[in-house]
Amino acid sequence: MSNKISMTSFSRKYLLIVALSAFSLLSKAQEATNSGSGNISSTSGSVSFSVGLAAYSTLTDGTTNLSQGVQQAYEIFVTSAFSPISNRLQASVYPNPTRDYIVLDINLDPTQQLSYRLIDLSGKEIFAQQITNSSSSISMSELSEGIYMLSVFGNQVILQTFLVVKH
Repeated sequence: MSNKISMTSFSRKYLLIVALSAFSLLSKAQEATNSGSGNISSTSGSVSFSVGLAAYSTLTDGTTNLSQGVQQAYEIFVTSAFSPISNRLQASVYPNPTRDYIVLDINLDPTQQLSYRLIDLSGKEIFAQQITNSSSSISMSELSEGIYMLSVFGNQVILQTFLVVKH
């Protein structure tokens, strides 16, 4: 009788293991568009991390990728800085996402003391330049894939910031 009970118990455990294994093979893992990652270790342990946006599904036709469920390009408006220029500033950045370059268009008198800075998500300044024309082409072809912040400054005050996605 005890042999019959142990076989039934073994069969249930085996069936449970097979069911969980099949479920794990059929379930999908989460994808992400990462802008950075790293490993940190010390004497008390280690941590692996990635910084990015979760993608719910990705479609591709060989030349184009579409990551559905990802907020790709949007603007961040800085509300803590106030400047009379920021009320009149009309700026746009395109194409976003990009592979090679972006264009910063500003509808403002070019005699204003304006500049831009491109910064990665770790806070490292990639480059900065004075704005001399109403349209500036910014090369991103040498940069790695990720998310960058393009900030427009007037008199050392941030007027507007854009998130730029580089594929």
